[in-house]
Amino acid sequence: MGGVLSPLALFQERYRSDPWKLLCCTICLNLCSGREFEKVHEDLFALWPTPYHMALADPLDVQALVSPLGLQRVRSRNLIRMSTAYAFLWDGRDPRELPGIGKYGSDSFMLFIRGESDLQVQDKELRKYLEWKNQS
Repeated sequence: MGGVLSPLALFQERYRSDPWKLLCCTICLNLCSGREFEKVHEDLFALWPTPYHMALADPLDVQALVSPLGLQRVRSRNLIRMSTAYAFLWDGRDPRELPGIGKYGSDSFMLFIRGESDLQVQDKELRKYLEWKNQS
């Protein structure tokens, strides 16, 4: 499946070559539509292209950028805390050890970064992706 996008064109597919960006996507997509995130993801990664940049970001700047998604205080805090842990503390094994990463983020990481498809995913878009992948 390498570089082939599914008809779903999930953000996780687009960012599967960069685990940190994929995890940022899952924080931003939590309780948000992909249509809303489509408007801000390029600016997010242009302003803060690495976990080191995000770890040093001004929380008010991050809040301002992600405000169209709602929950901007929580999202900005989770993006900065996750990025700090990712850059300086995380051993790369279990993404649930990172702040702000729950089942959805962990499932996305395991599916798109590690290539595991034997997962019990709850998210409907991830289930649709697995169905597509298993039929391809």
